[in-house]
Amino acid sequence: MTGPVLSPRTVRVEPPAGAVEGRESTEGPAAAEGPSRATEGPAAAEGPSRAPEGPAAVDGATTATDRRAGPGSAPGRVQEVAVRRVGEVFVRQLRMPGPPGPAFVLVHGAGLSSRYLLPLARRLAAHGEVLLLDLPASRGLPAPPAVLSVPEQAELVHQVVAASGVGEAVLVGHSMGAQVVVELMARRPETYDRAVLVGPPVNARERTLGRQVLRYVQSAVHEPGRVVRLVARAYLATTTRWLLDVVPVMLAYPIEDAITRLSPHGRVVIVRGEHDALVPAHWSATLARRCGAPTEVVTVPGAAHTVLVDDPDVVVAAARAVAAP
Repeated sequence: MTGPVLSPRTVRVEPPAGAVEGRESTEGPAAAEGPSRATEGPAAAEGPSRAPEGPAAVDGATTATDRRAGPGSAPGRVQEVAVRRVGEVFVRQLRMPGPPGPAFVLVHGAGLSSRYLLPLARRLAAHGEVLLLDLPASRGLPAPPAVLSVPEQAELVHQVVAASGVGEAVLVGHSMGAQVVVELMARRPETYDRAVLVGPPVNARERTLGRQVLRYVQSAVHEPGRVVRLVARAYLATTTRWLLDVVPVMLAYPIEDAITRLSPHGRVVIVRGEHDALVPAHWSATLARRCGAPTEVVTVPGAAHTVLVDDPDVVVAAARAVAAP
């Protein structure tokens, strides 16, 4: 990959002009929660149909699909919702059309779904096609028969992305989704070498459940009320057993080791909020220093762990930077 290289450094950026003004008018609670019924059919959006249980549910096949818009749909509107089966697990994908260029693949955090990523996806769609993924057990999807490791989740993401026909891709992962992205890039550096990691856990100095819960609460104090409510609803929609199973997987994953295996020809931006106690400045600097790809760290003033919800334009700028030829 050619083009300008980002050097490892820590910078502070203010949210772009207009990122705060008018936010509520463009991203009210309904917009943050998910696309309207005119864009997605309830059955496809909320969970797999009965089709996954039948013989038609073969690996990689679309098992439930809702298309309301044609190929010429405007960017920022969901064009397709599909549930794909890979082995014994199911993943939902949402596609937004966009102009030619690298596609943006969004991976959510543990216990969440792609719903809270929709405002970000709408902005990214102005610059390229967007693929949002709902991983197993999120938002009505069944839990896998066994807990999936981070490498298994990474391979799952790869299988779905490959089946979707997306070519060149920029990966955007939030929280545990950033772990999945790093693992995918480490496993397949020839295919994935550009990414934005938003709030990548887990700080190696504090790899215990009690410490992480404390840091989560400390971060939540700085989150807007609507963001806290959005995340709480997402957790309630997730299969409880899966959430309890996957948190230890997140805590144990050594992202600081995996990140060393990223392609030196790639490009990575780490985005963190100033008040993100889960991802303190020294931890993001450690990841940038150890990363095999040239890496930049962006710290957003006033933001916390869900910086991509309240300051999506910062993440868009980072994604465009790594997508540039």
